[in-house]
This record gives sequence, structure tokens and C-alpha cells, in this order.
Amino acid sequence: MHHQHAVQNNKFSVLVSSYKDSSYTDKDVYYTIDFDVTSSSYHMVVESHPCDSHLPSRSLSSDSCGALIGLASDRCNAYQKMCLWNSLTRERKNMFIRTSIRCRNYAYLFRNGVYYDCKIDDYKLFKLECYEGYDDESCKVWVSRLGSNTWHRIAEMRYDVSRHSDICVTPLNGIIHWIEESKVIFSFDIVEMQTKEIQIPSCYLENESYPFDDMEVGVLGEQLYLSVNAADNIDLCVMKDYGVVDSWTKIFSLLKNEINFGYLWPLHYLNKNCEILLHAYVCVEDEDSDKDVLVSYDLKSGRLVTLDIPCLPKYFSPTTVVGSLVSPNSGTFVGVANISKVA
Repeated sequence: MHHQHAVQNNKFSVLVSSYKDSSYTDKDVYYTIDFDVTSSSYHMVVESHPCDSHLPSRSLSSDSCGALIGLASDRCNAYQKMCLWNSLTRERKNMFIRTSIRCRNYAYLFRNGVYYDCKIDDYKLFKLECYEGYDDESCKVWVSRLGSNTWHRIAEMRYDVSRHSDICVTPLNGIIHWIEESKVIFSFDIVEMQTKEIQIPSCYLENESYPFDDMEVGVLGEQLYLSVNAADNIDLCVMKDYGVVDSWTKIFSLLKNEINFGYLWPLHYLNKNCEILLHAYVCVEDEDSDKDVLVSYDLKSGRLVTLDIPCLPKYFSPTTVVGSLVSPNSGTFVGVANISKVA
């Protein structure tokens, strides 16, 4: 299976997207930071240019192994531009996805990503297309096989996903997740085309101190996580056994008055799963000192350490990518000897 030997398990990178200036009007700048999961070591920031045109940072998404990155414009014209990029080989593919008439006339939400289809042993692109202010509040799911320019609508979810801008488009075994106002996690299996509900830990269900908009679901390693950035504390839970409610395990619960972070979002495991790499937002009284940082959390000592990474932008949006030798143009295994030809 080319998916299994294409992913380099011991190394990963964090792709950081940031605007060139504080006015948020210039094009995005992308940086990559290389990490080794067997330790806490990392390499210097390298500026990258995955695409030739502006692609908003909030459109960053990656597949279940983080091997290929799909970046897409959120401008809803006749065509939407999407760039598929391999951070290891530096190979990229620019695509133009035709949008529907409704998309051009109504407020909408696009989410794009890449996932691995185990049934055919191949990667696919997917797109969620949702509308607001239209009679139909459903969300359309479109897929395209890697190396193909043909898109097929495979499903229609009867959920108002358009209100949930923090929907997790990083699939876990081909499944995407989001959390509803009812504090229920909804999942959609792109491969099997099935929708299911997952209950969050009971301690958050009836407690008004934890509104649903303080919650975020995502993928950490091979597990589903629930991050709760409440007014007084920050909690992180993972589901050890997918779909089993009793397997929710709290990783940490940190009081905000004891740390300088207003938010913490997990990215990846470090140091042989003894640490967690997190994206943090520093909140201090002096607003000029607010900034985004990367921190590590030691699972044994509970210690938070801010990583001193040179040249890191003040504000950024990160996504995790794992080295892959899969070509975004063909979907085939490139091979180590061919990296120099496409880099």
C-alpha cells in the first residue's frame, strides 16, 4: 500500500501561515518548521511559497496523515482556486473548481481537505459546500480523485454546518467532525457516507460554564480530541477508543490565572508521545504583547514551555504536515530518488 510507506512516521512539520503586515491586506506568507517526534528538537523556520496567489490561512487543511495539504481560496466566483501541495517534495498542483450558481448569490461556507480512501488505496480531495439564507440549509459533499479534475457530489448532509467555521476538516480514518450547539459531536464518514453522533464528556454537558462555542474538536495522533477554552480554564480530552463515550480521557486542565495563555490548541505529539506540541495565544494586559506561540506540554510533569523559534510571525495560523512521497499530480508514490526532480 503506497499510503503506508509514503508517510515518514518519525518527522513532521508545522506549516505556519501569516499575513505580511498587520493590516491583513497583503498576501499570506508561509513558513515551515521541522520537528522530530522522537525528541523535542526542531529546525529553523524556512519561508515557503506553496502557491502563486493569495490563499487565506483559515482555508489550510490536511489529510488524515497530514501528508498532503489542500489550500483553497474562499472567494466564490465562477471558479474556486485550490492548491494541493507536498511540503516534502515541494511539488504542487493548482486546480480550479467550478462553483454552483447559488454559491455566487448567497453567503456560503467552503471547507476543503484531503483524505485517504482505504477502499481504493488512493488519496482523494473533498469539498464541503454550504449556504446561508437559502431554502436548503444542507451541506453538499464533493470529492475528486487525486490526479483527476473531475468532481462528484457523493452526499448531502442535513445539518447546518455553515454556522460552524471551526469544523475539523482533518479526517480521522476518513471521518470529519464538528460540534453543534447541543454540545453533541457530529461526524461524517466520507468513505462510507454515514453520519453519526458522539457524546462529549458528561462533565461539560449540563454545565453552563462550558458553552459549545468554547469547544473545538480535532485530531491528535490517531485520536479524536475535545479542546475546551473556557473563561477560567483550558481542558484537553482525547477519546482513547473511537466512538466509546466512556473512553474520554482528560489530558490536562489548566487554570488561566496560572498561565499566560488565553487559548491552547493541540497540534501533534512530541518526544515519543511524552509531550504535546500546542498552538497558544498569549493574553496579557498589554495588548501590544499579545501574540501566537508554539508551546510543549510535558504529560508527566505538567510543565508548559514556550518554544524559542527565531523569525516566527507575531500572529499565525498553523497546520501539521507529515512527510510524504505521494505526488499531488498523479497520486502515485514518487520515491526517494525522485525528490530532487520535483523539489
